[in-house]
Parts: sequence; C-alpha cells; structure tokens
Amino acid sequence: MSLERVSAESHPPSIPVTVIRWKVGNSIGIVVTKNGRPVAMLLSVTDEDEIERMLLAHSPKFQSILDVAEQQIREGKGIKHEDFWREVESEITKAG
Repeated sequence: MSLERVSAESHPPSIPVTVIRWKVGNSIGIVVTKNGRPVAMLLSVTDEDEIERMLLAHSPKFQSILDVAEQQIREGKGIKHEDFWREVESEITKAG
C-alpha cells in the first residue's frame, strides 16, 4: 500500500492548521493538522459495512467488550466453537 500525498494547504499564520489530501489506492482522505500534529481525519468509504467496521474499531466500549472476552478465553472461560453455533441455532429456532 502506498500513500500518495495529493496536496497540502496552509492557512494564515493566525490559524496554525494544515489540510493534507492523500490517496491510497481508490480511497481518498484528508488529514487536518494543527501546529504540525494531526487533529482530525476524513476518509472516503465505499459501503456501509466499512463505516460499521471503522466505528467499531474506534469504539472504546466495543474494544472493552473484546478485551473482556479475550481475557475470559485466556482464563479458560470461553465456550467451544461447536457449542457456540449450537446455541446460536437454538436461539434462532426459538425466535423463528
């Protein structure tokens, strides 16, 4: 993956902000920097699933749930793959 810097725009000295446009493959992004440090980013997305993945990846609550689940698995408190899917199918049958 290569990062192609498309352009950068500086604002007047009274506003220490730079907007950098970049392109990776077909994706386009904009990074806003203040005093040389990134403070915000806008990304192009191609579908709703990508939006959901990005939101979950940056959700502290979701990451906390994953951390707890991983810890439970390390402690041997997880369930077997087959048992999980059996429970899922059972719940679907009850709901259907």
